[in-house]
Amino acid sequence: MERDIITITNDKNENIEYELVTIIENEKTNIKYLVYKDIEDNEESDEVDLYISRSFVEDGKEIIEDIEDEKEWNQVAKILDGMFAELEK
Repeated sequence: MERDIITITNDKNENIEYELVTIIENEKTNIKYLVYKDIEDNEESDEVDLYISRSFVEDGKEIIEDIEDEKEWNQVAKILDGMFAELEK
């Protein structure tokens, strides 16, 4: 299976590649939430560290940033928990 790879530039202006797991879209705000993991994660392990960042377009450029609002974070985490619960059925 082919993996989707995204590149994120960190605060030190370094480009880091991650494997995209899924995208959660908020149609009301036009914000996308990128769910991704380290490329090197062992796929045979039961535990995987996931990262979530918000993505939106501003002046024609895609902006990816951390979720800093606790309420927003909790909403996205609840959606993600629901998605994983469906997969486990």
